Formats: sequence, structure tokens, C-alpha cells
Amino acid sequence: KGGTNSVEAYDRFLRARRLMIAGGREASTQAAILLREAVTLDPAFARAWLELASALNPETGAPVGLPVAEAAPLLKEAESAMERVQQLAPGSRGAQLAKVRQLMAQHQWAAADQLMDSLRAAFPLTAETMDVAVARRDLAFTLGRLNESARVTRQMLQLEPLSLELSTNLQQN
Repeated sequence: KGGTNSVEAYDRFLRARRLMIAGGREASTQAAILLREAVTLDPAFARAWLELASALNPETGAPVGLPVAEAAPLLKEAESAMERVQQLAPGSRGAQLAKVRQLMAQHQWAAADQLMDSLRAAFPLTAETMDVAVARRDLAFTLGRLNESARVTRQMLQLEPLSLELSTNLQQN
């Protein structure tokens, strides 16, 4: 659900994913360009819309370190991309995770926690569902449940033992 039949759109999506994995502002900027092309080629490509929102997200992408005036339009575009994901694939894992992040941004902690509980039940921790675990870890940390955050990080580290980001996070917790 949320894929595409367009080889050109999928190619741009994969190239953008590779850039996002590399990380950094320049990679996110280049990924956003490719993802804009992908959604232009296939406006119903929900996974590309989701990745575009991630590329423009201040936690993972381009707006980090930018002046507010430059970051504001990118954040607005990210919000629009997430709205598009909600329209195209409202029940998808990505759309539900986006809703958790939105609730967190709005400081609706109980609603975010409740939705996170249902996601955790629906998507047990595997290498494919690491995004759910990351959101769970982040929410637990934000809510001050540091033991839970550290436990989830250790569980993720068991699946991805070479992850520098996870190892660093565990040391900080």
C-alpha cells in the first residue's frame, strides 16, 4: 500500500532513500529534490510523500540549523506532504507514525501515547518496523520514561548492533 507503478518515480525514491541514509543537510536537500520529482511523476505515491516529509523534517532533514525564515516554508511543505500521506494511506504505519509525531508536536501526550500503544501492538519490533520503535523510544524519552526509552533502544540495538546512532543514544540515556 502506498507504492507506485512508475519505474521513474520509484528510481527517484530509491536514490532519495540512499541520500537520507547518508544523512546531513545537503543529502536531505538533494533527497527532497528527488522526492519532489517522484511525487510529480506519481502523485499517489504515498511512500514518496512520507519520505519527502521526513527529508524536510527538522529532526531528520533540511531545516536543521536554518534561520526560521528559510525553514518555515520547508516545514509547511513537510506538513502538506504528511497531509497527503494521510489522504492516500490513512491506515498505513507511516501515516499512523506521522499522527503520533503530530500529536507530540501539539503536546497531546495522552493521545500520542495511546496511538503508540496500538502501533506497538500491531507492529512488533523487527528490522522492518524499526520506525515504530524509534517513535516509541522518542515518546518515552519525552514523557520522562527513561528506563523504557533505554530498554527500547537496547532492543533496537539487538536488531541493528552496528548502529552508531543507537549506541550513542543508549550512552546518553
